[in-house]
Amino acid sequence: MSGSRSLLIRADRAVTLDGPPLNRAAVVVGGDAIAAVGPSAQIEARSWDAETIDLSGLTLLPGLINAHCHLDYTCLRGELAAGDSFAKWAWAIISAKRRLQRADYEASVRSGLDELVRTGTTTVFEVSSSYAIVRAARETPVRIAFFGEVLGLNPFAAGRRMRRFRQAVAAATSENVVGRGMAPHAVYSVSKRLMKLIGRELKRRPMPITVHLLESLDEPRINPWFDARHAVKILDRRDLVSRSLLGVHVNYPGDDDVAILAARGAFVVHCPGSHRFFGYDPFPAERLRSAGVPICLGTDSAASNERLDMLREVRLFLEAHPAFTPDEALHMATTTPARFLGFDGRLGVLKPGALADLIAVPTPPCPIEKTCASVVEHDGEVPWVMIGGEVVRRPEP
Repeated sequence: MSGSRSLLIRADRAVTLDGPPLNRAAVVVGGDAIAAVGPSAQIEARSWDAETIDLSGLTLLPGLINAHCHLDYTCLRGELAAGDSFAKWAWAIISAKRRLQRADYEASVRSGLDELVRTGTTTVFEVSSSYAIVRAARETPVRIAFFGEVLGLNPFAAGRRMRRFRQAVAAATSENVVGRGMAPHAVYSVSKRLMKLIGRELKRRPMPITVHLLESLDEPRINPWFDARHAVKILDRRDLVSRSLLGVHVNYPGDDDVAILAARGAFVVHCPGSHRFFGYDPFPAERLRSAGVPICLGTDSAASNERLDMLREVRLFLEAHPAFTPDEALHMATTTPARFLGFDGRLGVLKPGALADLIAVPTPPCPIEKTCASVVEHDGEVPWVMIGGEVVRRPEP
């Protein structure tokens, strides 16, 4: 936030994710960070030289973090049917991509970023094959964790693909880029030569990686020379399963896969809307949680999801996994991905010292202990959004 102006934000309630919900809450923002959080009476008893924002009728909570998205494909919303095969869908999106030009990707990314803001996402883990996000990052307030996608089965193109990746990472220098990493698409879509270069690059320059893992039992139809059941073990043999790995989907892990992910400290991101689109078997959330594998939530792309709406993803997750509480599911869309990114206590939480990324949704009448559940039930656009101390979305008059 420009200048040294402070803001005092009043709201009916606040879900801080750093303690129980607060009734009649206030948050003080100084610059781009939170200076104080607490009951309004307690906060306002102190002397603040601050402009007041009154959000009566709304509940504050941390800006949401979308831990897996492909904004490149926002323009393909509704064009591809899941059909009876993940492999057919994969070939269909490859075919659709052939007609997309640079301008199409850039427009697609801008449209997706606008949708994220409207639905309360303030940080996105963007897996980009076009790298259009690098330019778009300069034009959006949304915080970007940029994961440059690397894939290809032609071993002779491996060096060129790695050079392109390095150039994109070097160009991702916007202030709102909060992470830069690599996204080897999947073990079945990366040649052995390219995988070897990826390993060398990560040893030379450690960075977070995100990889599609064990998404579908149909994967061998995409690459019949690859046995999808061994993806985690293949990565582990190359020392790529670690605290720096965010495994995407992980719908069909064996017990040994779960044990490897847990032992290495890896994270997993689940995309409930996309999961439902393809009609996969139930996601093994309880098994991963029992093993100690942290679970994040994401939307995936609009090519396999109706909306890029993280509160909807939380609702879909809870519908499929009633053993989890709304509070636990909200952490999967806030504090857990923040921890993976190295922003524990700085993103996804309302507490002094955290970055001032806040959203507000309507407060229906309910007991204070049911506030998390009421927040999750909000369906539609989010009326008020702040990123880095700047209000980027307000209720229409």
